[in-house]
Amino acid sequence: MADDTFTVGELNELLREGVRTLFPEAIWVQGEIGSLDRSRNGHVFFELHDPPEDSSGRVPARINVVLLARDRSSVNRTLREAGNTVRMRDGLSIRIKAFVDVYAPAGRLQLRMVGIDPTHTLGELELRRLQTIARLEKEGLRHRNARLPFPPFPYRIGLVTAEGSAAEADFLHELEASGLSWNVLLAYAAMQGADCERSVRSALLTLEKMRPDAIAVVRGGGARTDLAVFDSELLARTVALLDIPVVVGIGHETDRSVLDEVAHVSCKTPTAAAAHLVSVAIGAVERAEQAWEEVRSASLETLRGHRQRIESFAHSARSSTSRRTTLARQEVERKVRSILTRGVARLAADDERISGCGSRVAARSSTILRHHRDRVGTFERIVSLADPARQLARGWSLTYTRDGKLLRSPADVEKGDDLVTIVAAGRVSSTVTGAEIRPTRFVVEGPGVADEFTDDTRS
Repeated sequence: MADDTFTVGELNELLREGVRTLFPEAIWVQGEIGSLDRSRNGHVFFELHDPPEDSSGRVPARINVVLLARDRSSVNRTLREAGNTVRMRDGLSIRIKAFVDVYAPAGRLQLRMVGIDPTHTLGELELRRLQTIARLEKEGLRHRNARLPFPPFPYRIGLVTAEGSAAEADFLHELEASGLSWNVLLAYAAMQGADCERSVRSALLTLEKMRPDAIAVVRGGGARTDLAVFDSELLARTVALLDIPVVVGIGHETDRSVLDEVAHVSCKTPTAAAAHLVSVAIGAVERAEQAWEEVRSASLETLRGHRQRIESFAHSARSSTSRRTTLARQEVERKVRSILTRGVARLAADDERISGCGSRVAARSSTILRHHRDRVGTFERIVSLADPARQLARGWSLTYTRDGKLLRSPADVEKGDDLVTIVAAGRVSSTVTGAEIRPTRFVVEGPGVADEFTDDTRS
């Protein structure tokens, strides 16, 4: 191999030595975290990149960073000394102290992080928070939710929190301890991490469709950077534009998130958020009880006044009624005597007329009965002559087709049709072998009967 030819490993080692010679001391670098990954062996890997300067889509400059497990304890100690208010996550702007190095096996330029400046991150977070609040204020959204009327008794509560969290338990315990009845609609969400913003917004929009009386967003305390997601402009706009009052109970004692600024009510803890709802509900109950007591007192006073007037009216009515009853009784007795006198005379005259009518009716009734008896006898003889059984006994018959129609003409049947003929002694079944339409002469004979006629109706 030529003397001026390097292997990849040799080249990477030269690059590593050159970089270390160029940057012998640790330097401070600032940028935004991306693609953060915490490995099982305690190392932390991420990219540090510049924030995009415009919306042109140009990829900002970036460099790989590694925080080795042996340096991680020192960084964590720095964070604890700052009040444990910073936790590294994607999108967070940080200022780190690092050695510029080359990872020789891959020939990759990287930074080996050995320190962090907590105050830089807090300053960036505060600046973003203030800028977001200013934009919301300018658009009239900062106090929009707060101007919504709060329901006098918030019975249906929508709850956004992490499933199984202490925040959920504290909130529900406070409601239960009130002794009031509640209907809690749960919408679980990730309350930290990269998915927190999307998850909380989705839960809020889901609850909005269910139309609760109020929505509570609660979670426990944590690092300032863990709570930075609640400074999200997207979440703030979502809450501001809801038509349902929102109560925020995020576990921080001093700092206020942007979500606190746009909510209807901001509380320091999940328990305090539930206590606020309980206070509103108890106030409504007390007002209702007070109103009921006022209605009851006013009703009793009104009833007492009416009772007195009724008693006065009753006394006057009794006196007046007694006098009128006496006069009415006397008038009734007078009219009864008059009616009895006229009634006796009228009854005597009617008895005489009824006696005269009875004699006349008795004389004419026998004549009328004989006349009608003769007419009934005549009708009986006529009906007897028209009796079908009598006609059948004389030799007449009735023939029906198979569908029960009376046979009146040969045209009503065809060859092969079944017929039933009714005679005096029973019925005869037959089958048509032929049918002919022509005038037929009938001779009727019998004891004392001799008659002949022609049927011109095609019987």
